[in-house]
Amino acid sequence: MVAWLYGKGCADILSGYRALSRPFAKSFLSLATGFEIETEITVQALQLQLPIDEMVTPYSARPAGTASKLRTYHDGFWILVSIFLLLKHHRPFLMFGIIALIAALVSLTIGVPTVVEFVETGLVSRIPSAVLG
Repeated sequence: MVAWLYGKGCADILSGYRALSRPFAKSFLSLATGFEIETEITVQALQLQLPIDEMVTPYSARPAGTASKLRTYHDGFWILVSIFLLLKHHRPFLMFGIIALIAALVSLTIGVPTVVEFVETGLVSRIPSAVLG
């Protein structure tokens, strides 16, 4: 999603090591409280057009007797929220353009049948739909 919204990115922004330059590390302010820190670092680096390199990391099963701190749905939801909050900050035209496009499509879906009905019969039987559309 980050690669699609920002035009570039990594295949996996949530795992691996990060090597940060001193100026980037000193200027980076994060409000993250959990797994969304990786998202913030990646988006900030993309916005500053810093070099990013990715190395394939082999995955293996978790060692027996250990537990993951990851809460899949909870953490995934907050990562998505952080992506959209960062999008609002870094690329507001894209974010609000997408919202406007969705609103326009909903409006047309509701309004066009009402206009067609008015053209055919001269009456509007669904006033709430006409007002909403």
